[in-house]
Amino acid sequence: KLNAMEVIKINPGLASVLETIGIWAFFIVIGAFSVWVIGTFLTNIPRLKGEEV
Repeated sequence: KLNAMEVIKINPGLASVLETIGIWAFFIVIGAFSVWVIGTFLTNIPRLKGEEV
C-alpha cells in the first residue's frame, strides 16, 4: 500500500514478493501458536480432570 500511495518507491514485482512472504509468515506464526495452544491443552487434560500426575 505504501507503494500504491507513492510513499516509498519499489518495484511492483518486489512488492508482490514481499506481500506473499508476509502472508506466509503470518499464517506460519498463527499456525505455530495454535499447535502450541492445542498441545498444551492436550497435555494438561489429566490435570484438568483432577488426576494429578
